[in-house]
Amino acid sequence: MSNPGVLTLTKKQISPKRYFRVEDNLGEAIHFHYNDIRVDLTVRELLLIAKECDRAIYDLIPEKDFHIEDYDGDFLNRYSHCLIDLVGIEKGEILFGRLYGLRKGFFGLPVVRRVSGGGKVPEGRDAPGDGTVLEGRDTAGSVVLFNDSPVIMGDVPSVGAAETVPFIRMKFRNNKYSVGMHPWVQFLFCWDKKRIWNLMKKVYERIRK
Repeated sequence: MSNPGVLTLTKKQISPKRYFRVEDNLGEAIHFHYNDIRVDLTVRELLLIAKECDRAIYDLIPEKDFHIEDYDGDFLNRYSHCLIDLVGIEKGEILFGRLYGLRKGFFGLPVVRRVSGGGKVPEGRDAPGDGTVLEGRDTAGSVVLFNDSPVIMGDVPSVGAAETVPFIRMKFRNNKYSVGMHPWVQFLFCWDKKRIWNLMKKVYERIRK
């Protein structure tokens, strides 16, 4: 078989030792990687599996107002672990200037800054220190908020601070996954097995070099 190129469609670290990746072998087929297991699929087979996955998601998330098509694929991949605790959804409009965006601050620590319009930056990337956001592609759809937090989860849209934007507020059991005004505190002092494992891997890789 020829293999002119491989394009990664999506990837996810499920747990410290479990990884999932979908690749498109250009000119061949699409395949899944689950750790050391590889499953080859045709495009038609992939679409059939995608439909079954949609059904499985709706079985696991009974919230009637949750619709997959309301969310960007990258957002769903990033926050898929939260959805099992989803208990409600509110929709409406809000003044954009009242919201905040997540970005990296000093030493890569997460911080929140009030949005000011005029461009957007995907969550987690650096932005200017004055709180503005960087220019980028427009994001269609609503901004997503968790519980009662004013922090936008995901991409910050390219709109003016005085404009109103549609929002989806996802409510989670026991207010889980809320982002406060000082997210660096949780980042420094709340660790799980996955973060510890990733840190150990990075240290090991540096020692090997």
